[in-house]
Amino acid sequence: MRRTVCALFVLTLVGSLASTAHADDRALCANAADDKLDASIAACGRLIKTGKLGAADLSVVFFTRGTRYGTDYYRGNIYGGKGDFDHAIVDYTEAIRLNPAYAEAFFTRGNQHAAKGQTEQFYIDKGEAQRKGRMVAYFDRAVADYDQAVRLKPSDADFYSYRGLAFGMKGDFARAIADYDEAIRLDPKSSNAFEDRGRVEMKKGDIDRSIADFEESLKLDPSNFDSSGDLAQARAALAAKAQAH
Repeated sequence: MRRTVCALFVLTLVGSLASTAHADDRALCANAADDKLDASIAACGRLIKTGKLGAADLSVVFFTRGTRYGTDYYRGNIYGGKGDFDHAIVDYTEAIRLNPAYAEAFFTRGNQHAAKGQTEQFYIDKGEAQRKGRMVAYFDRAVADYDQAVRLKPSDADFYSYRGLAFGMKGDFARAIADYDEAIRLDPKSSNAFEDRGRVEMKKGDIDRSIADFEESLKLDPSNFDSSGDLAQARAALAAKAQAH
């Protein structure tokens, strides 16, 4: 399931800012519709400029504006938002400054760094190998933010899964698998976590374990077409390996 963090903050904005800002700007800032991104960003900006918000509420507004500027980074894919990673990072950083215990702000800032790393990987795949250092640096920053998110909220399985993804993109397969192990311990019904661990095991060459994880992923979610395709590839790889010997 794709992670979403907007609903919580809609409630916070509507509830806690009622006496400090115009209702239209509160509602518009909280509106996450794709066709309202620019209007939402502008409304959040007006709320910030009132100078009447306390640190906790102001942190939420910066976070909310950051989600409109930035992107959802989901298992290596980039969705939604304006894709303006740099403006998003600035807003998440301010949200963190105002509320250093804001686990979701660390997590979503990490997602922006990861999305920048994924963009570099796209060009690497096109033959621009010189971009690898930049790709690794962005994923290092993502890991650092995921570390803080995990420290603040160690019971959130998604935080481990996303950090596992970042480790996997860097080629640190041992740490990636350790994070997926913890994500699965916290949420043993996560089809995606089993699938993603299986992909890392494939990269390591541990085909038998990858097959077991893809099968478990499909057992938990028979409609997971990605796992179905991964399982077919893993079985084909195993068959090819057997023929070679």
